[in-house]
Amino acid sequence: DQLNEIFLEDVEVTEDARVGPEDGAWKIMNQALADERHIQFPPGRVRRDLEDVATWLKDAGLTSDPIVRRRLGQLATEVEVVEVEALRVLDAMMNDGPAAVEAAANKIIHTLCCQHIAEAAIELGGAEALVEGAGMELLWRVALWETIGGGTTEIMRSVVARHGLKLTADR
Repeated sequence: DQLNEIFLEDVEVTEDARVGPEDGAWKIMNQALADERHIQFPPGRVRRDLEDVATWLKDAGLTSDPIVRRRLGQLATEVEVVEVEALRVLDAMMNDGPAAVEAAANKIIHTLCCQHIAEAAIELGGAEALVEGAGMELLWRVALWETIGGGTTEIMRSVVARHGLKLTADR
């Protein structure tokens, strides 16, 4: 993969070739990024990850342990929160409102939940979870990638703080 930066100087765009209102590009891009974050982080994927971990732990004979069962229950609750947050993004998008804050919050919650699921696989299933081909190592790798995918978690927190909570750098 490659990242590029392009600078255009002294470029004039005729009114009929413009997308959206004059000086409105950031608003359009912000909405497009919110749409992308919602699509990139579907809640069904998180539920599937949890189900995969639960099945893997069951196959390993670990689900009779009350610690394992409690942790899976906690993760199931966290997955429900991810699903509700995704619905908040959809609601904002369906009502033609700006969804940037909701999408950023969704990305944060999704990322943390995916990381917690991957961590649980390792904590509860041991080093076997990181063995290639065991099925859980991919969850770990993807959970790490999601910290930066779709905008870093730190940037998403900044979006929520600045635009959702109206906080500034000096507060």
